[in-house]
Amino acid sequence: MAEDGPRVVDIGVKDMGQAELDKLKRALPRMQEVTEIVAELRRHSYEAHIKQGFTDEQALELCQKPFQ
Repeated sequence: MAEDGPRVVDIGVKDMGQAELDKLKRALPRMQEVTEIVAELRRHSYEAHIKQGFTDEQALELCQKPFQ
């Protein structure tokens, strides 16, 4: 019996999960690089606040808030 039309192939949820995991593993080095850059920016922001005369506590509080 010949089948006409497209076939549906079940790749399964498990296989889809593995594909996503592999994708994350490939992205990990870039994600680590971005994390290091963000940490550097946060350090510079903190130091800039201190340089402008804010206390340690004020600088930390300001660095926790998003820019507006």
